[in-house]
Amino acid sequence: MDIRNAISAVEADNRQVYAGILKVYEAYRMGMLASVFGDVSYSQAVDTFKTPVLDKQADVYAAVQAKLDEAITDLSSGNGAGPGAIDFAFGGTAAKWIAVAHTLKARFYMHWAEVDPNNYAKALTETASGIQAASGDWVAKHSTTATETNLWYQFNVARSGYISSGEYLVSALRDRADPRLQAYYSPATGTVYSGLYVGAPPGSRSSRHRAKPRAACASGRSRASASARALAWSASVASFSVSGENMLRSEQPSAPPAHASA
Repeated sequence: MDIRNAISAVEADNRQVYAGILKVYEAYRMGMLASVFGDVSYSQAVDTFKTPVLDKQADVYAAVQAKLDEAITDLSSGNGAGPGAIDFAFGGTAAKWIAVAHTLKARFYMHWAEVDPNNYAKALTETASGIQAASGDWVAKHSTTATETNLWYQFNVARSGYISSGEYLVSALRDRADPRLQAYYSPATGTVYSGLYVGAPPGSRSSRHRAKPRAACASGRSRASASARALAWSASVASFSVSGENMLRSEQPSAPPAHASA
């Protein structure tokens, strides 16, 4: 993939800070890919292998943690010029990218915490060096131009009614009186289930009258929670931001949150 070529190019020029930023992106992409799909090709991906093996999800998470450690080392080195103004997130500021890397490490530790409870402590340790204020939020950039609006918003506008909420999750949240139901979904519309939270059955092609995932505003800058206290209270950390780019922010909740996003 292009990011691997870019890393090789900047490392050849001894631009370690730039390489560190690119490694954060690689780790983020692969970590989220493993989160969504489980076993994925990584160790043999983008190489000469015609049929790369599927790496175990646990192995991908371990590799992602190692990649983030590399990124932090590169970013801390101070060697070479960064990307400067073409870095739309932080203008090449290494300190902010280091915080992002630590927050991502916390996120991915939490993804595996139910398997390895030691990851809870590791996640909390990483948040101490992670994003601490809104000025360090890693957010998706949108504008009001049609092709630059929030990706989830674009999907809903261009394909209204194309997607609906699944019966299994909607029913589980509804039956447990889980407050996330209203946060995740809008009630159905129409004459059949109007005002109710009803998910579409598996295999259903129709989304009419079903509850729908809440859409983002056209130019909204959606973020996902990565606070130390939220991480401590919940391991429910595999949800996506509605921007299509699941970025990071810092929060300081005053009480145990209903759920923690990641």
